[in-house]
Amino acid sequence: RRTKASLRLDLLKAFGADFQLNIRDPLFFAGENGKAIIYPVGHHIAIRDIFVREELRKNDIMFIYNDTDVLKLTSMNTTRDYSLLLVCEKKAKTAVISVYNLSKLNFKSITIFKPKRRVISTIYSEFIYASFSIDGNYIAALGVVKQDDTSTQVIHGIIWDVQIFQSYKDDNYKPKCVIVLPNGVNKITIENKLICTSGQNHLSFWYIYENSVKEFKTPIKNLDLNKNFVDHEWLQLKVPTLAAITEERDLY
Repeated sequence: RRTKASLRLDLLKAFGADFQLNIRDPLFFAGENGKAIIYPVGHHIAIRDIFVREELRKNDIMFIYNDTDVLKLTSMNTTRDYSLLLVCEKKAKTAVISVYNLSKLNFKSITIFKPKRRVISTIYSEFIYASFSIDGNYIAALGVVKQDDTSTQVIHGIIWDVQIFQSYKDDNYKPKCVIVLPNGVNKITIENKLICTSGQNHLSFWYIYENSVKEFKTPIKNLDLNKNFVDHEWLQLKVPTLAAITEERDLY
């Protein structure tokens, strides 16, 4: 039997949520019951209804405040269980990925919530996309390499091991591996050790082997790469399965 369901969008509007920031996937329904909402508010992140303990219900919203020198947020994402949140921040001289532990939001008063870890890079002008692997063991990001000639754009796919990421004290530690990608790539995801990158005239698959990656031939038959692959997603099935869609609405 179907039941009625509704979403109160007024709470997003009331707190000035801005979905015109060019942030991919700007809205998340988090928490065990799916009622908590994570969304951008200007240069900040708002988390609504994350608290479950009754005595904390009066503080049903909190904000993650970015540094004052953050120019803009470029991407945000969570692990599948919503225990970790990553936020990509563009600054004048650095690109930053901040990771927050949402499972630690269990306090009686709203305070400044600081990131658990940070990646700070002077190599990239910004991270245009970042995500966790489905199992939460890796972080993958697309970084735009700083260039003197702004007419060209070089994009790297960067992979970090989350276990090493959590143990390091230095914000500038080396990634597990780096992939040189063509201009136009706008998304990177991982399922176990399988990597997919997609974008304009591009859909490629990679495999993490020790501390490097190897590209392998796409298993998709009759694949036309002269298309703009606007999105892709790994599906939770018994075997690694990926769905990709083009600008012309072709679904692979």
